[in-house]
Amino acid sequence: MAVLVDALRFVERAVISHSLAWVVMPDHVNWLMELQKGTLAEGMSLLKSRSSRLLNQQLGRRGALWQQGSHDHAVRSDESLHEKAMYLLANPVRAGLACEVGEHPCAWCRWPL
Repeated sequence: MAVLVDALRFVERAVISHSLAWVVMPDHVNWLMELQKGTLAEGMSLLKSRSSRLLNQQLGRRGALWQQGSHDHAVRSDESLHEKAMYLLANPVRAGLACEVGEHPCAWCRWPL
C-alpha cells in the first residue's frame, strides 16, 4: 500500500494533479483530485505505470498489475467536494477495514475530519 501512496504523491509532484483525498483499498484506489495539467488518462497512466513498476520490483514479479481503464466521476459544481471526500474516506469503514473514518493508515484528506 505504501507504494501506491508514493505513486499518488509522485503524480502530484509532477504537477498533473492536486489531490483532495485518497484511500488505498486492498483491491483498488479511490482518488479525489483536481487536474492541474494534462488529461485524466495521462495522470492515471502515470499512477499505474509507476506503482506497477515499483510493486513488481518489490514483489519480484513481472507483468500487468492493473486492469485496463478506470471508473471516473466528474464532480459537478453543485456537489460538495468535502462531502465526496468524506464518502471516499468512509470506504474502509464500510469494508470492515477500519472502525472509524480517518483510522485507515492509507487514507488522506486535505480537510480535517
